[in-house]
Amino acid sequence: MARGRDAADGRVALISLTADRAAALEEFRRRYRGALAERLHAMSDAELAELDGASRTLGRLVRQHAVSATCVRSSASPRSCW
Repeated sequence: MARGRDAADGRVALISLTADRAAALEEFRRRYRGALAERLHAMSDAELAELDGASRTLGRLVRQHAVSATCVRSSASPRSCW
């Protein structure tokens, strides 16, 4: 990782990956995706359907949480958030 400062605001630390760390991260992601693909291919149609439904439910939960967190931060009227 490389660390630098923002010229416009010295309080800001800029963090970035070096080329070798970026390559290592991409290799990790490639291996992870491969392992995940193997596991998904081994699942039955019923298991995949169940996983799809669970993913949709979790997606709704995450979106609802994002809306409620935005409302709390913005001090918006509760009626305008729901």
